[in-house]
Amino acid sequence: LEPDNTAAYFRNIIKTEIIEDELKINIIGLLVAGDDASEVYANYTQLGCQDVGIQFELIKTDQQSIGNLLHQANNDSDIHGIFIYYPIFADERDVALRNAVAKQKDVEGLSIYWLNKLYANERFDEFPAAIAVSRTNFYHVSFFKQFFALYAFFRESYVQRSRVRGEA
Repeated sequence: LEPDNTAAYFRNIIKTEIIEDELKINIIGLLVAGDDASEVYANYTQLGCQDVGIQFELIKTDQQSIGNLLHQANNDSDIHGIFIYYPIFADERDVALRNAVAKQKDVEGLSIYWLNKLYANERFDEFPAAIAVSRTNFYHVSFFKQFFALYAFFRESYVQRSRVRGEA
């Protein structure tokens, strides 16, 4: 499995759909300064979005302002997706923020709404143009299902072969 090739394949699909459908997708990232790893992740997100034609704006803020900014983004029809870069408070308030992202704008699909859908294997929702972003977890699950199915096949093949040969 070549991760670069796999990523390029999916980036190409997304880029082609955006161009063919003449989509203008605007995503914001909310970052509380101070966590270097989160900033690196945010910068990679920005590069990835730009690569496929998605507009990405990184908003650096503080702990006191992030709730208000999230509320504004949830209610702004020109914003189609929201990333929040954690940790912010490093406690249960992060969970509250994660669940406060509007379900149709939850890019990473981390809210309880999308997690419940993931566990229930519900792949569709009432949002007619739900951006592929909330499906990230479904792609991960599909990939791992395929990977583990292959692993299980080889493991089962080995076990069955061993039984045939009389070995444990």
